[in-house]
Amino acid sequence: MKKIKIKTYCFLILSLLFLCTFSTEARRVKDIEAKTSLHQTLLAIGYEEKVEEIIALIKEVFPDLEELKTLPVEERIEQLALMIKEKIKTYEQGTFELTAVLREEKANCFGYSQLFYVLGKEIGLEAEIILIYPNHAINLIRIGSQFVIVDLTDDFLDIRGITVFWRENYVQDGNLWRFREGRGLSGKYNLAARLNEQEIVAGRHYNRGVARHDLGYFAEAVIYYTKALELKPDFSFAFCNRGVARVQLKQLEEAILDFTKAIELNPTLAEAFYNRGIVRHDLGQFMEAISDYTKALELKPDYALAFLNRGISWYKLGRYLEAMNDFDKAIELKPDYALAFLNRGNLRVKLGQLEEAISDYTEALVLNPFLASAFSARGLVRYRLGQFEEAIQDLKTAVLLNPDLYDLLPQEIKELLRK
Repeated sequence: MKKIKIKTYCFLILSLLFLCTFSTEARRVKDIEAKTSLHQTLLAIGYEEKVEEIIALIKEVFPDLEELKTLPVEERIEQLALMIKEKIKTYEQGTFELTAVLREEKANCFGYSQLFYVLGKEIGLEAEIILIYPNHAINLIRIGSQFVIVDLTDDFLDIRGITVFWRENYVQDGNLWRFREGRGLSGKYNLAARLNEQEIVAGRHYNRGVARHDLGYFAEAVIYYTKALELKPDFSFAFCNRGVARVQLKQLEEAILDFTKAIELNPTLAEAFYNRGIVRHDLGQFMEAISDYTKALELKPDYALAFLNRGISWYKLGRYLEAMNDFDKAIELKPDYALAFLNRGNLRVKLGQLEEAISDYTEALVLNPFLASAFSARGLVRYRLGQFEEAIQDLKTAVLLNPDLYDLLPQEIKELLRK
């Protein structure tokens, strides 16, 4: 009996040792798989050089992430959304790289959606990133026959960032969804595109282009927009923004090609029509510009900029009634739009309505006290009306704000200003 007991004891010890070893090994394998999964996700969306840094930051910022794996799927989604919002509280337009999002605790919509995508996959969610037109990234998670839309920005969906859409809410068309009338994410922005891993990388190149663009580095912006288009050739926003950058680089013909391609890919993109209209105006193609502005206004009836610029094209064609109507509409839509008052003032000078022109220039200067061209225009009208003291004061202020305006003044006024 004693011998048997010893054997039994030894067997139990061996069994326990085996079980403990197996359990420890199981945990080790699980950790390796999780690490590999997180590695693979980050590699797949283009973070090759920052994988280890991002993983370390995720562990630091979200130490309780693993605990979400045991929750039911719906609760897992909600808790992950709340966990991210608790840590990444601030919306910041230019912050989208995951290292910056995690270090600075702020993000734009693409930064939020990338983070939810990476963390969601890590805790077993079928997460995707979708692009909601006109220019907004959010997450989609499949739960059986339903989808959950998660938006972690503060200005798009409900306060908790979660809204459920059933299959009957949309019509699927290839890589796009068109949400049914009254059931979309937001009335007029009802077109969505799913992004695959390569397209997520394209989205980051696009955001890099936007960041360079905002800083005035237009040549660099073109490079990043082009990289985005190499990965996502149907990226209408990248074509549109590359066109704008090319305008700044005086590459007008190339810009027109980009705007035209954006329109071909997304015929509802009012900004592409508007921007092409500006270039066509600059090239002296006024009727073609008017056609583009008109199309932009059909798509976006409250587009004050399009009314203003169409008015300027009408003015160039001598169609003053149409120009006045457009300037009036621009001001109605945007009463704080100084340039609309300035241009209406210029038209009123052309029509001989000098007092009304002064009124418009004055309103423009109330809205923008540093608008040199409004001081210059008002000064010239006052000079015509014999209001010489006020005219000289306006013209001196204009030249002080913009010395280049001096060369445009009549010689007799230049002489007065020199006195």
